[in-house]
Amino acid sequence: MVSQEIRDLKKELLKKKLLEMDKKYDENAGLLGEMKYEESVIHSKVTGMVHGTGINREYVLFVFMTETEERYERAIGILKKLSALQDKNPESRTCGLWPYYMEESLEDMKAPDYNFAEFVGSTFIYIMKEKRHLIDDALAGEIEEVLRLAAHCCVRRNVGVDYTNACCMSVYTIIAAAEILKDDYLFEKGKAELIHFVEYTRFNGAFSEYNSPCYIQVAADSIAKMQMYFEDEECRKMADELNEYLWEMCASQYSTGFNLLTPPYTRVYEDIDEKEIPFFVYLATEGRYGSKTDALCIYHLYDISCPEKYYPLFEKTGWVNKTYYKKNNLREAEEDLTIVRDLESPDLTVYSYITDDYLFGSLQKSELWVQRRTLMTVWDNDNKKALKLCGLKNNFGFSSAMSYVAQNKNKAVALVGFCTDHGDKHYILDLFKDGKLKAQSLVFKLQLSGGYEGLRFKEENGMYVLSDGDFRICVKVEKWVYDGKEAEVRIADDGLELVCFSGEEREVDFNKLGETYGVLSYAINEKPAGIAVEAKDGKIRIVSENAEYEITGTAVPKTYNECMRGTEVIVNDKAE
Repeated sequence: MVSQEIRDLKKELLKKKLLEMDKKYDENAGLLGEMKYEESVIHSKVTGMVHGTGINREYVLFVFMTETEERYERAIGILKKLSALQDKNPESRTCGLWPYYMEESLEDMKAPDYNFAEFVGSTFIYIMKEKRHLIDDALAGEIEEVLRLAAHCCVRRNVGVDYTNACCMSVYTIIAAAEILKDDYLFEKGKAELIHFVEYTRFNGAFSEYNSPCYIQVAADSIAKMQMYFEDEECRKMADELNEYLWEMCASQYSTGFNLLTPPYTRVYEDIDEKEIPFFVYLATEGRYGSKTDALCIYHLYDISCPEKYYPLFEKTGWVNKTYYKKNNLREAEEDLTIVRDLESPDLTVYSYITDDYLFGSLQKSELWVQRRTLMTVWDNDNKKALKLCGLKNNFGFSSAMSYVAQNKNKAVALVGFCTDHGDKHYILDLFKDGKLKAQSLVFKLQLSGGYEGLRFKEENGMYVLSDGDFRICVKVEKWVYDGKEAEVRIADDGLELVCFSGEEREVDFNKLGETYGVLSYAINEKPAGIAVEAKDGKIRIVSENAEYEITGTAVPKTYNECMRGTEVIVNDKAE
C-alpha cells in the first residue's frame, strides 16, 4: 500500500509543475506550446513553436490529479483538442495514433511513434475511470471512440513481449479500454497478450528491456495502473506478478550508496540519472531507499510500490551475473519485435559489480546503439563520473558497431568489431542496412562523462591509465586492426579512441572489409589480465592467462545475427 504521505508529496510537486506549465499555455491554440530548436533524430522533422500531444496529455493529468478546479475548463478543452488530433481514418495504417505535434501530421513525420497510442490513450482512460462525473455525455461518447481506436491500433501493432515497457503499456490500454467499452473482442485480445507476456517473462526470469533507468519507470507506471484499474481478477494477479519481476530487477541492480542503477543499461538517455531514478525508488519504498528529490515525472503519478520482500536486495553489494534472456520459441515473427529481434537469439547476459567505491557493468553481447551502455564504470559519489564503451560514426552512436565482453567483478576483456546490416543511428528505422555508408569519422571509444574535467588517460608501462586520486582504470589495447592493418589508438580530451579513420568523408563497404577487430583488457584498481589473441581465417579467439575468460567470434564483419549467434563468451566466476 502507498501511504497518504507519499500521495500528498506527489500532489504538492504536481501543483508546482502546473505553475510552470501554465506559462506555456497558448490561448490561440488552446494547447500548451514550446519552442523546439532541432529536429528529432528518429521521429519528427518540425522545429519552431510546437504544441505537443505529450506535454498536453501530461497537463490534463496533472490538473485532474491535483483537483485544481480553476483549471478544469482549460483541461477539458485540451482533451477535446487531443481527441481531434487522433487519426480517425479507418483506411489509415496509423488509425488510432497521435502525432507528436499539432504542427506535424503523422504522414509528415520521419516515422510515427506507435507508442503514442498508449501514451496519449492512457490519459483518456484515467478520465473515464476517475473523472467521468466531470464531463458531459457527449464528451464521454467521444472519448469512448478515442479509446476504441487507440486499443485497436495497439492490437494491430501486436507489440513484441521483448519490448517490455511498450508491452506493458499496450496490455494496459487494450484491457482497460475494453472494460470501459464492454468490448469482449478487445478484452480477449488484451488478456491473451498479457498471458503471453507473463509466460515469456516467467521463462526468462526477467524483462528483456533489462535494467533501463528510464523504461523501468514507464513499465512500473503501467503495471501500477493495471493493479489499480483492471476489473478482471486474473488480469490483476498477472499484473502483481509483473510487479514482482520489475522490483526484483530494480532492487538487484540498485546501488544504495550511489543512488543509481548499476550499469549496464539496455536503454538509457543519459549516463548518470541522479534525480528521477532515486526519487522513483524513494516513492516506491516509502522513503526507505532512494532519495527525496523534486524530480517527479509523468511515470510517478500512480501508486507504484515495491514489495517489501525485495528491500534486502537494495542493501546488497557485490557481483551480479544475470542471464535476462534465454533462447526460446515463445515468440512469433508476426510480433513487433524490438529489443531482442532475432527469434533465434542466443542467451543474453549482464554482468554488474556493485561496490561502495564504484559501479561496473557490461552487456555480454550487444551492438553499440546510442541508447546502450556497456563496459561502463561509475565512480566518485561526490562528483559522479562515468566511462563507457561507444562506437561512434561522426561522433554519434553507430548501431552497426558491436561489442562482446567477458567481465568478472572488477576486470574484463572486450572484443569490438562491426556487423553489416544493423543500421546507422537506429537499428530498426534506418534505411542503411546494406553495409555501405559514408562517414567523416569512425571510432570505438572509451568515453568520459559527468564531472570528469581535468581527467585524461596517460600511457604507462604499455597501458592506458585513467587516475582520479586513488581510483584507477587500466586499459591495455591488446590488438587494434582495421581492414587488415594495425590502426591508430589515440588519447582524446574525453577518453581513449580506437580510430578506423577521421578527416575527409569516405565511403565504406563493411561487406568487403578485411580483418577488423579490437581487443581490450580492462581492470579497476589493478593491472588487467594477461591475454592471448589468435586471429586466423576470419575468426578470433581470446583467452586470459588463467582461463578466467574466453571469447571466440568473428574477426571480420558479418550480419548482426551471425555475430550474435556465432560469438561465445565464457566467464569462470564464483558469484558472491
